[in-house]
Amino acid sequence: MGVAEQIIGWLNVEATRISQSPASVASLQISVLFSWACNLYSLIVKLTPGYQATPVWGKLSASIALLLDSILDTSSPAKPALRKRSTVQARRTVLSSPESIPKLAELVCQAISGNNTKGIPFLGLIYDVATHLKLKEGSTELAGKIEASSNTINMAGIDAGAGHSTQDIRGYRPFLQSGRSAAYSTYDGFVENAISQENHESKILPVIEKMLLRSPEICLPTFTAFYTHYKQSLRDEELKRLLTPILSGTKSTNGTVRSGVIDLWLAITPLIISESGFKFSVDNILTPVLTGKTNGVDHRQALFKLIQHIPTGPQSREIIKGLVAQLEKETNESVLTCISEALPKHMVNVLKSGNHLEPSLLSIIGKEVASSKPPNRRAVM
Repeated sequence: MGVAEQIIGWLNVEATRISQSPASVASLQISVLFSWACNLYSLIVKLTPGYQATPVWGKLSASIALLLDSILDTSSPAKPALRKRSTVQARRTVLSSPESIPKLAELVCQAISGNNTKGIPFLGLIYDVATHLKLKEGSTELAGKIEASSNTINMAGIDAGAGHSTQDIRGYRPFLQSGRSAAYSTYDGFVENAISQENHESKILPVIEKMLLRSPEICLPTFTAFYTHYKQSLRDEELKRLLTPILSGTKSTNGTVRSGVIDLWLAITPLIISESGFKFSVDNILTPVLTGKTNGVDHRQALFKLIQHIPTGPQSREIIKGLVAQLEKETNESVLTCISEALPKHMVNVLKSGNHLEPSLLSIIGKEVASSKPPNRRAVM
């Protein structure tokens, strides 16, 4: 196997070089090297299983992880079809030797320790494959190794106190970016199955708070995609910590930030299960509007778009009170349109439940029915 060692050593050098600047290397070149690495892995595990105990095996595992990351990197010129094909090939490589999955995961965990996050997409793919295989022993061992290394392989890849820069979050965009194709999503399975409420509250949420404060326009797509796949419910305390930066983002003069926090709110709303959580959210969203402390039309519009995504329930009555009160005072047509889109479902919910609206609200609604403004009429009819 002396020749193999030389080839693996060369592959590792090339993979390391490419991973430092994927945009400067032709995507076809990266793809060819990646195919060589995957095929070499599949051949060795079949012909020489004991080779996995040698130090050079870690270099091959790291090479596959680095090359896959380079292909999925958004700065890479690789086309979506190539990214999909490479991800499928990586899955087949892992599946070629199910019994080797725990060892492979261990080596990749070692490769991404510290500040290096380049191998995280491949680690997420390994976890996803193991989950689908439902290996009786391997998956348990794999999950244990991943849990033990959670400070380096969770969604943020770092501990809250590590003080990493915005670039660390930017690196996660290839596999958690909301606009990317699900065909080459490599980390969704880990987010869905391995992250507990405790991990979220103690390790991930502090990083989210910090990064939303520093560079929300960069982080928001990543965090939105994370909560799209996160399956645990949000405790009231977690919700309060998330709602604070969301409300702060609605005040931003940057349209990307405002739309980003709205998308993030849409992603976390299904995770809210307590009545107290919804009540807290409604009170804090409507307070700036009802007290006249908004920063202008864009701010009010963003707040009412948050209200649009709150489902019907016990909170519907409070929402109706707030929206109807603002309907009478609002003069901007775009904001009125947002109100008209949010109000009807809550009115229907309250009336269907057999409850009655207060006379003061009915008076305002009767007045708006005869309004000359179409958005006002649409809101109450």
